[in-house]
Parts: sequence; structure tokens; C-alpha cells
Amino acid sequence: MAYKISKDSEAELRRAVSNFNSKIKRLENVDREIDIPEKANITAIKERVTNKWDLNREIDKLERFTQRNAEDLIQNKAGVVLSRWEYENLQREQKRLNARLLREIESYGSTYPSEFGKKSKFTYAQMGDERFTNLQDRQSALSKNLNKINKDDLDSLKTLINKTSAIYRRDKSTFYESYLDGTLLNLSYLTGYDQEKIKEMREKLSQLTPNQFIKAFNTEGGLKDIQDKYIISKEKGVNIEDIQDDVNIILDELYNNIDKIVYTYKWESLQLILKLM
Repeated sequence: MAYKISKDSEAELRRAVSNFNSKIKRLENVDREIDIPEKANITAIKERVTNKWDLNREIDKLERFTQRNAEDLIQNKAGVVLSRWEYENLQREQKRLNARLLREIESYGSTYPSEFGKKSKFTYAQMGDERFTNLQDRQSALSKNLNKINKDDLDSLKTLINKTSAIYRRDKSTFYESYLDGTLLNLSYLTGYDQEKIKEMREKLSQLTPNQFIKAFNTEGGLKDIQDKYIISKEKGVNIEDIQDDVNIILDELYNNIDKIVYTYKWESLQLILKLM
């Protein structure tokens, strides 16, 4: 679901884009060691923002470029030349994404995974879970010192920042809906699973909020297994019959435990709310 921008915010965005593009136009005829940024596009910005914080960051980024000397060039210790504006953007994104990754590492790492409601004795961190180690690796890669980084590593860092930002921009509601109406439904069609059971599971999972579902997805191995099997089913050359039995066993387990899973994550959220009251 796209984020609906208020009239006042859209007017502010339009002013920022106009001023940004005007400065770009003035710089186009100036001989520079590095390229100037591409002109901003209102439609593209509106398509990628998912909340007011995203929008405020975009506007702030545009406005900072119009400040005096933002286009001045600086050189780091490895000889890489950047505009003052781009250097500051990278620093800000590093700080923001690192903070978010550290929170996710702490939260995910301390989670005790479940297999259809039966909790493990060990956390994801203790198990050396692949996603947990990937998060750690991503956070480490995002922590490179901009003042010492070479050109190749800088390009890799920019790519990583863009990919990580895109992951965090993804709307939780979109993922929730995609899982229920895409992954679960399509996989069951492919394997010929009982559609009445699928309908019942989708109705019960729909009782969870997007946040509750994400918590369940990150904890319940069965929900992840379903997504993994769906990804495998779309790979070239995969014979559905080869995974059909495994998929149907997982779906049966989910069906048998769906009430417990939904109750667990609805009740967990309610307990948190009660603690805050």
C-alpha cells in the first residue's frame, strides 16, 4: 500500500525538488572532477517512500544540496573524491542503517525459534543461524570508514546501502498480503493441497496484524519453510512432484497448529500493550 502524502508535504517536496534541480542546472556547465547528481523526480520519490520519516529524509537530502558549498569536493585518505553533500549522505545512511541493523541483530538473535509452536532451547544467535550471521556481516560491511575507503570498496558500500534501504522500505503490510495471497495460495495450487484448509488458514492468519505476522514469521520455522519451498518451486527445471510431499507435510503441520500460532502472537502483543498501560 503506497504512502499517502498530505497536500502540505507534497508542496514541500515539490519546492525541494524544484530548488534541487535548479542548482543541478546551474552546475551543468561547470567543469568538475566528478559528476553532479541526476535531477530529482517527484514521481520516483513518491513511489519509494513508505512513511513520513522516509519522506522527511528525502526532502532533507534535497534541501541540503541547495545549501552553499554542498557541491564542494573533498578527498579522503585513499584519494577518493566526493562532493561534501554525497559524503554527508553516506555518513547519515551508514549511521541510520547501522543503528537499525544492530537493533535487528539484538532482537532476532535473542529470539527462540519455534517449529509450529514448539520453542527451541536455543536462540538464533546460539544456533549460529544463517540469517543472524548474514545480518552481522551486513552490519560489519556497512561500518567501513569513509575517510579511508578506496574507490572499489566505496562502490560496494553504495550498493549495499541502497539494497539495505530498499529492504527496510518494504511495507510490512505488502509482505503480509503477499505471503497470504501469493506464497501460501500459489504453493498450495501447485501441490494440489486442500483449498478448504488453505482458506481456513488464511482467514486465521488474517487475524494477525502485519507486525504480529512478521514476528510470527521470524520465529516460526514452518512459516519460513513454506516461503522457502515456494521460492524453490519457481526455480527453472524444478519438478513440483519432487517437493510435493514435503510441502504438503509442512502445510498439514501448519494447519494442525494454526490456532496455537495465531493465539500466541496475538496474546504476546496484548501482553506488551498491557505492560505499557
